[in-house]
Amino acid sequence: MSAQEKAAGVLVTPEASEERTHHDSTAAALRKRESNLIANAALRGIAIVRIEDDYGKTVYIASRYALTRQLDNLDDAERFLEQIGAGHG
Repeated sequence: MSAQEKAAGVLVTPEASEERTHHDSTAAALRKRESNLIANAALRGIAIVRIEDDYGKTVYIASRYALTRQLDNLDDAERFLEQIGAGHG
C-alpha cells in the first residue's frame, strides 16, 4: 500500500486504532463527567449550559433566577458547585 493511501486513512494501523480508541474513551469520560455535573446542578435548581466564547473556547454558564456566572472549564464548574454547597449529590 502506498504512503498516499496510508495518509488518506485507507489503512488503519494498530497504533492508529489504539489512539482512536483512547481518544474515544477519553471523550466519552468527559461527556459523562459533564452530563453528571449538569444533572447534579439541575437537581439543585441551577442550570449549566456549555457554550463557545467569542474565541471559540468552551465555557460553561451557570444560572439560577437572574444570577449568572461564567465558568472557564469543567473543573471550575465542579469547584463552583462545591463552593455553593451543590456538589456531588
